[in-house]
Amino acid sequence: MVIELYRSMLKIISYILTLFILVLSSPAWAESADAGMEARLFELINSARVNPLAAAASLGMNTEQVLADLPELHDVLINGLPPLVFNANLQNSARSHVQDMLNRDYYNRVSPEGVTPEIRIAQSGYVGDAAGESLGLLGFVNFVSPDDAVNRIFENMFKDELNPGRIEKRNILSPELKDIGVGIGAGLLSIGSASAASHRNAYVAACYFGTRIETIIETIDVQEVENILLQIINYARGNPLKMLADMGFDTQQVIREFPHLKRILVKGLQPISFEPALYDSARIKSRAVFESYFTGSYFDINSDDLYYRIMKCGYSPVVQAEIYDISEYDNTDPQMIAWQIFERLFKSEFNHDNKHYILNPDFEDIGISLSAGFFQKNGLFVNAGAVVLDFTKDAVSFEEKLLLELINQARMKPLAFAETLGLNTEEILANLPEYHDVLINGLPPLVFNPYLRLAAEKHAYDMVENNYYGHVSPDGRSYEDRILENGYDSAVLSGESLAIECFRQEEGVFPQDALLSMFKELFIEELMPGTQKNILSRDFYDTGIRFVTAMPSTLGGICGNSVYMIVINFGLCF
Repeated sequence: MVIELYRSMLKIISYILTLFILVLSSPAWAESADAGMEARLFELINSARVNPLAAAASLGMNTEQVLADLPELHDVLINGLPPLVFNANLQNSARSHVQDMLNRDYYNRVSPEGVTPEIRIAQSGYVGDAAGESLGLLGFVNFVSPDDAVNRIFENMFKDELNPGRIEKRNILSPELKDIGVGIGAGLLSIGSASAASHRNAYVAACYFGTRIETIIETIDVQEVENILLQIINYARGNPLKMLADMGFDTQQVIREFPHLKRILVKGLQPISFEPALYDSARIKSRAVFESYFTGSYFDINSDDLYYRIMKCGYSPVVQAEIYDISEYDNTDPQMIAWQIFERLFKSEFNHDNKHYILNPDFEDIGISLSAGFFQKNGLFVNAGAVVLDFTKDAVSFEEKLLLELINQARMKPLAFAETLGLNTEEILANLPEYHDVLINGLPPLVFNPYLRLAAEKHAYDMVENNYYGHVSPDGRSYEDRILENGYDSAVLSGESLAIECFRQEEGVFPQDALLSMFKELFIEELMPGTQKNILSRDFYDTGIRFVTAMPSTLGGICGNSVYMIVINFGLCF
């Protein structure tokens, strides 16, 4: 019966995975709220440039008074300016500054290390002879919709530009500026004076403006360099001796000097996989390293914790390591730059004082980020860059990934999923009238969160080691307490689902069979009236899952026997 259920559920997975992919492509769920806000602010700024007085009137301003207050802008206000042109480098720089302000809790054009907008723009690869930055901030207690937030941020920005007492140079109404990039983010920020600041929910916007230098200077295609570098690394992992020979090494001498690597050198390793979350982590570090080295701003390269940086980017590592390379480049050919970077890194692994990263069998995933740009050296523009490589192995097990798939399939198509379990869908609809919209239309998939997984893991092992089973630990801590304690510290709502299956070792119950059985019980329970809804909750966005096996001889035993246990944490944070 268990094997039949397993086979049946695998068919469900195969069938609904197709639906899962289709639903993920739906614009309603895939569209980024931040990107939509950025596009809207871009439109408002260009409308104001093309017809400044109409924009002022729409904000309730007296246009005659505006003209009287700003005689130096008379021509611009009457005739308008050409719309600004979107620039990806400026947008990346704006987004990076917004995220940095939110991550480090400050609101200023200049970073705590003294990095100015002009420096950030140059680091992005944008070569210009004019640049500017406009910041916008909207703090709130009660919910403010993204559309309202953008309108209010723009209103504050534009009214500030029309303020006759303004000291800073104007950006929106500057004839000198031609390009723009907009970044918007949301999070917690200290708002108020230093002595009375309080953490508030906030939308933060940065608009970066510039005018490019018409020059033959070429920029580095960093994405192409990153892609080629990954290809070279995987070739070296699969063919270490061939790569060493091509680089001029005596391969037999290498084997004699590094006997612990002999099997790897002869047999090779599996390719390492690109992981977006690790790219995000590497990107944070590469920008910081670039700023520190090429702009002279102070940054302690070893100041942050790699594990927690990777966790913040949405990945749970069981092992992790990081290496970086800093160089000036005498050309902009991605192939040559990638090879130069790789050659230095790979050769360094065959220095007896160094560790192995590229040829380390423990690593399965990688993120590579190159931050490159121009800086002036002896009166000339010089291409330079800092590349960071983050290596890890995923802590999330196959069973946990399978369970996340099942949860999301059940959320997106609740009634179809219930039918595959042999349940009466008409009866379900009749029993849960308040959930008609959820059951019929489904919900967006949940997003894996490493902090929720960490909280789930600690609770699972605490229950096993201390022989209890429940949401409240013996010391009185609830799942809300545990979720906050383990890094999900901006939680607005949270929830927890538990499931357990006891068995005897000699019974030989497969982990996947136990997982499918426990998930079926959890889902059926949620379809009953009056029960707690976590899988089918409209409120949750994130989830973290821990699936554990406990043997009496190692961790103690609930039910006096061996157990499989599931702990699923759910959350919504700002």
